[in-house]
Amino acid sequence: MPFLTIILTLDVEKPAEYDGLFFKALKASAGDAIDDVQVLVLSQREHPPPCEAYVSNCPRNRAGYPVWDVFADVREVWDRVEGEYVTFSHTEFCWGPDRVQTTLEALSNGLPVLALGNLRRLSPAGKHRRIGVDVSSDVVRIINDGDEAAFRKWWDSVTTYPWAFWVGEQTPGKTYWAEDMFFARRDWLEKLRFFEHCHRMPFQDVYDVMGVAIETLKRHELEPSIYRLGRNVCELVHLSHNKTWGAYTPAMREWFTERREQWADTTFARDDLWDRMLSGINPGTVVREFRRAPGGTITNWHSEFSGWLQNGGMKCLK
Repeated sequence: MPFLTIILTLDVEKPAEYDGLFFKALKASAGDAIDDVQVLVLSQREHPPPCEAYVSNCPRNRAGYPVWDVFADVREVWDRVEGEYVTFSHTEFCWGPDRVQTTLEALSNGLPVLALGNLRRLSPAGKHRRIGVDVSSDVVRIINDGDEAAFRKWWDSVTTYPWAFWVGEQTPGKTYWAEDMFFARRDWLEKLRFFEHCHRMPFQDVYDVMGVAIETLKRHELEPSIYRLGRNVCELVHLSHNKTWGAYTPAMREWFTERREQWADTTFARDDLWDRMLSGINPGTVVREFRRAPGGTITNWHSEFSGWLQNGGMKCLK
């Protein structure tokens, strides 16, 4: 029986080449422990994926871009999850040498409710971390070549910085929530009914919502124990890719406008937000508003989660 389930999303933003890279790096890192890992693949693409996968039935706009909803897709496959722990990945996540083995060992020895790994941003040596220089090409070639010695040498020499660089480096051990790759006990996620609180979550990733869940639980003194794994135990790098912001285009605005009545209680019906998004303002800033303004995905999830807690949910967690 697998100990860890990785729910892997194949989206339309990442190079198809990264599909194979993910599995090659995973298998090399896991070694003989690969049987302890289950990978459930969710595909948002129109064409059949290169592996067994759940193909999302999400609608698409006139340009063919999916109105994706990871939460809806996870609900469809949750009965297939076998691991004691669950984590969520994209194909640009690249495991370091032996890190799957050491992560499995650490989780099985400590059995924390929630463990933070170390997804690292790549940076060329001597460069400021905000400079967007692609240093992924070397490792892509090395992984494709299957040269384990070269991969280890590259890993030991490359410069990286934390995913949540605004928090800084956290030391291993008991810690507080910071956005990063995480490993959650399956039974805890089920007690939270994590994926059941809001049934319309387009363009919303899991990590933002987990942060809101932890903040809410903390206010009720129900925060789980959180443990930071050391970089020598769990470390991955985030491979570079183009970001098209395809979920926030004129074609996507048109899709929601044609269904305005259906989405009237959400931010996707707000012309002011769409105007700002399409005016050339920093997309990340406006996406945050789409998610956190009244009617946003995070706001709606938090409202339903808080209501559930107040109406008996807290008893389930004590």
